[in-house]
Amino acid sequence: MQTINFVLGGLGGQGILFMTKILANTALKKGYPVLGAETHGMAQRGGSVVSHLRMGHIESSLIKNGSAHYILALEENEAYRNLPFLKKGGLIISDSSASTLNRK
Repeated sequence: MQTINFVLGGLGGQGILFMTKILANTALKKGYPVLGAETHGMAQRGGSVVSHLRMGHIESSLIKNGSAHYILALEENEAYRNLPFLKKGGLIISDSSASTLNRK
């Protein structure tokens, strides 16, 4: 089984740790080995929260720069903030609705 790396980012109060838990539990139920780590944040509501989730043959819970297959961001700026983790050919999934609203 290949290793799959996810970096999840958002702001305090958006549910990043909950989302990580759901993905991890789903992977465990499917029989995948899983390691995860909250790398920083969550100290105050609205602060940056980042979580690393790794599935497959893994020895460490942290993801190195340039090795994340996926960045899942609940806020567009958090996607940009975590961009250094993304590997070449990786995929970013981000909520960008705040920046695309039409303002008159």
